[in-house]
Amino acid sequence: MFKITTSRSASGEPEVRVEGRLDDAAVLALARAVEHAGEKFTLDLSDVTALSEAARRFVSGIQSRGGNLKGGSLYIKRLLGEARS
Repeated sequence: MFKITTSRSASGEPEVRVEGRLDDAAVLALARAVEHAGEKFTLDLSDVTALSEAARRFVSGIQSRGGNLKGGSLYIKRLLGEARS
């Protein structure tokens, strides 16, 4: 189960927040939310508990296109290859 919400940060920048398991079905909903957010936005992964391989690739793609990632447990960061020793 997952939940996706969109809002604006204090600076007015779009923010997309994901909660729960980001599985293959959730990637489609996330893609729509990201499309509506525009080019510059932040993806908040603070409450994501798991990522499928498709979700990992999608989120990594967001980062490579200039989207900002925020939050995420050590587990999620390791899945995304962001964890530092």
